[in-house]
Amino acid sequence: MKAKTYISTEGVCFTGATTLWTNAGQIDIDQQTTSGNGLQIARGTPTAVTEFFSSSNTAPAIKLSAQTNNTFALIIGYNSAGPNQNYLQATGTGGITLSGTSVTPSATWAEVGLGATNVLSNGPITITTTSNTSASGGFQTALLGSAGTGATQNVFGYCSTAVCGALSQVTTGSPNITINTNVYERTAARMYATFNTAGTV
Repeated sequence: MKAKTYISTEGVCFTGATTLWTNAGQIDIDQQTTSGNGLQIARGTPTAVTEFFSSSNTAPAIKLSAQTNNTFALIIGYNSAGPNQNYLQATGTGGITLSGTSVTPSATWAEVGLGATNVLSNGPITITTTSNTSASGGFQTALLGSAGTGATQNVFGYCSTAVCGALSQVTTGSPNITINTNVYERTAARMYATFNTAGTV
């Protein structure tokens, strides 16, 4: 899926609960904007559960990329109020790639921002942002600029069903997790992230 917008709304937006399964196929969403917001998943509904799933062995099995001018590029779970509400799952070896670019990085918005999101994969996980501006853009896990929403854990790699719920399909593994960013979070108190892997981070 490719999208572009010139107005102050999301180029691609999944509101509320979404189930997107491609099985052996790949998920590829590429959003570009010059004036509005980027790609938002799980918008607006605090209790909605969203799952993107692929079992592809072709890399990447799931690819989400977005560009914005000066707001958020890729944001998942901004409104999610509890844990285990958003799942990106790649059970094959293809892995997951998330990337966000802000032309003019914002002190409020992340280039890649995750709240209540489980990024689970048997293949490599790669997250990339481009901001070189201190405390602007970059990669955020939870809170996402709003103390009242998204204050929940994000899990990367694998996760047991006891911790991540019955929807978790990657319960063990050794994916390599790579985060390419110059800006990670604003304060240590907001780093809601757990990394589970027998591979490297």
